[in-house]
Amino acid sequence: MKKTIVLGLGVSGRSVCNFLSKRGLDFVATDDKSLSFSQFATVSECIEILPVVSSLITSPGISKSHPLVMAAKQQGVEIIGEIELACRQMQRSSQPLIGITGTNGKTTVTLLVTHMLQAAGFEAQAVGNIGTPLLDMIDATGPLVVELSSYQLETMSTKAFQSGVVLNITPDHLDHHGSMEEYAKAKLHLQACLKPQGSFFVHERIKGPSSMRYGFDTSSDVSSDGSHVFRFSKKEIALPSALKGAFTHDAENFLAAYALARDFGVPADICVSAYATFSKPPHRIQFIREIDGVKYYDDSKGTNLDAVIRAVNAVMKDAVKRARIILIAGGVHKGESYTAWIPEFTERVSSIFAIGVAAPLIQADLEHVLPVTIVPSLEDAVRSAREIAKTGDIVLLSPGCSSLDMFKNYKERGEKFQAVVHSL
Repeated sequence: MKKTIVLGLGVSGRSVCNFLSKRGLDFVATDDKSLSFSQFATVSECIEILPVVSSLITSPGISKSHPLVMAAKQQGVEIIGEIELACRQMQRSSQPLIGITGTNGKTTVTLLVTHMLQAAGFEAQAVGNIGTPLLDMIDATGPLVVELSSYQLETMSTKAFQSGVVLNITPDHLDHHGSMEEYAKAKLHLQACLKPQGSFFVHERIKGPSSMRYGFDTSSDVSSDGSHVFRFSKKEIALPSALKGAFTHDAENFLAAYALARDFGVPADICVSAYATFSKPPHRIQFIREIDGVKYYDDSKGTNLDAVIRAVNAVMKDAVKRARIILIAGGVHKGESYTAWIPEFTERVSSIFAIGVAAPLIQADLEHVLPVTIVPSLEDAVRSAREIAKTGDIVLLSPGCSSLDMFKNYKERGEKFQAVVHSL
């Protein structure tokens, strides 16, 4: 029997090791960091044994240029991820899987769909990229709502999902995928992982795939006119009161969740009532506090350029007239030019405090139109923003970058921001 190699010993990698170990399968695990693990091998040792390896199971985000990945490709070793391994176990079961992907809004929609299903009496659970590996849930009895990243999707092939949605596709992770075309291809690959007759939804602005669409265009399969929800050209129900008259990303997220939940059989009135009791996860355009007439928002989850634009539009919607935004941005650069912000920031953003390794790039791209000041830390950025903020202004942390140069993850970055704001 051939071996399996597990590359990456984070949450998903350890889940794979657990699964293989419980079944007595022959495997070794490796990680670029030196870890204490009973079946650990170095990368070079793993490359040496590739002739007797059947599959390489990689963690999300492992670079395509990783030496072990490249060597495995050259030798024809199958490369998959933890989600694909789980799907292979669940393909023939009656376990309902609902897949959710997109550049922005994945976690919110995943939790909202789960909340709607639970409100209807289903024992639904949110899993996948949101935190709990799908492989840990292969014996679950209720529907699983699976958040899927482009990293996970690019190594998937098994048709295991009952339904799925692609929320949006804007530039992100181009440092990994190499081009916008390859990134979009990874996102839309969800359609190939649906069971026969599975339901596939995409936002109406996404062109190409044969699918059902949702959005604000009345020709879409699920749509809203700002007052009611329409499904397959039929007026079904009034929008939640919080979304009346709204043509925002929050309304789009609701429509996506509504489309999936209704497809699963949740009554329309339960979808709407569930929204009223739903709380968005933290660090997503989260209002923190107001100090001397200045409002502070934590959008640490805004890790790509489009997310920052959405955050700017969202906070301005409720701002006082003539309010200006002081933006805190920066972190690990993802490959796109920050000049994309210029049209959206005009008359909205007054200045930027840039942090992290991307700070010089942000300054170079934007300093000809906006004051951009490079500061050494997030704390310095918050305190500097307070010094120049005037009554009515907004201080917004929306980095447009990943956090891994200065923090463990976006949550730690958001928690640090909130702690500094509360200390002012």
